[in-house]
Amino acid sequence: MRWFSYKPLEDLQFEHGKSLIMQNNSNDKLFMLGNFAVLGAPGLMAYRIVANYSLMGTFNFLFSSALLVGTSFFTKAWLGFTSSFVKEIHLVKSGKHIEITNYGIYNTKIKIKISDILNPEESLQTKVKMQFFGTWVIETRQGDCFYVVQESQAYHKDVLKHILKGIEIEVAPQKDKSDIIDI
Repeated sequence: MRWFSYKPLEDLQFEHGKSLIMQNNSNDKLFMLGNFAVLGAPGLMAYRIVANYSLMGTFNFLFSSALLVGTSFFTKAWLGFTSSFVKEIHLVKSGKHIEITNYGIYNTKIKIKISDILNPEESLQTKVKMQFFGTWVIETRQGDCFYVVQESQAYHKDVLKHILKGIEIEVAPQKDKSDIIDI
């Protein structure tokens, strides 16, 4: 049976309309080093071809060109791979959406409707991915797939657990202090 919404155990603090639910900073250096190395390889191969074109023989030119094409495909695959790892999850103030920041080259922010997240208890495919990778998987009905690394720090574990199951969060309305008259 699917719940319609979940009321958190403690009040969530919202800044700029978002509340930080989960964060992972343990892999920042690893991903930056990997992105630098992977993005630099095709550039170095292209520079080698352009700078030494007149000195290269046919075989050397073909081999260098094949390496350039191979490293370019590897770069595209690496960037797609790293952009599926979650760096931060914010709950939007409505309680119906989350904003995921990923480890891609630009740290893009993706807004996802919580009700579109597949519950791993109901989806065998998601459950198998979670067991294979040994981590939480956020898979949406549109086919998007994001991985939450184990070293991540959850600030509101109960809220994160229900978000990963696709259950919307019931956000308590903030008391408006503008109506209070101070005497």
